[in-house]
Amino acid sequence: MTEITQHKQKLLDYFDGLGFERWSAIYGDAELSGVRRTIREGHTAMLETAVAWLSTHERPAANVAHVLDAGCGTGLLTIELAQRGMQVTAVDLAPQMAQATQQAAIAAGVGERVVARS
Repeated sequence: MTEITQHKQKLLDYFDGLGFERWSAIYGDAELSGVRRTIREGHTAMLETAVAWLSTHERPAANVAHVLDAGCGTGLLTIELAQRGMQVTAVDLAPQMAQATQQAAIAAGVGERVVARS
């Protein structure tokens, strides 16, 4: 196995296991430690900045923007974009993350605007 393949496998194992549990807690509603709370706050600020930036740009002539959310995690950005009428392809290395994104999109009523893949 090459070094790159081994590294990819380590990432996949982490984000499809323990990492999924950790990130789901951080980006969900769980009570968090101080460090994890700062991660959540930083992610929230990044999300707000990205959405504000996208909101200032014109949409294509067909009025449907197609967006790629690479490393979608649990889908917070994907859902924000889909709620603004964008078609989103959400990808993540870890199947659990992609599945969580698709489920969250369906729960948020924007499942038809999201295709999540690993």
